[in-house]
Amino acid sequence: MSHTINLKKAREHLEELVLALKPGDEIILTQDGKTVGKIVNNVGDNNCRPGLGVGLLSIINDDDSHLEDFKDYM
Repeated sequence: MSHTINLKKAREHLEELVLALKPGDEIILTQDGKTVGKIVNNVGDNNCRPGLGVGLLSIINDDDSHLEDFKDYM
């Protein structure tokens, strides 16, 4: 569930706003009618599963020549 609150009011009630958040809830912070930030409760949100990053990384050049630059650190 999403709630919208003015930044000044959120500052005054920050602790109770954060403690009232349930997993997946978010509070949208506004200032002068524009969104300036979000507070999101992702505690207990188990989005870290094997395979979620499949296809997100591309290997452009499969060689070890670039490792020469890091030999002092290895």
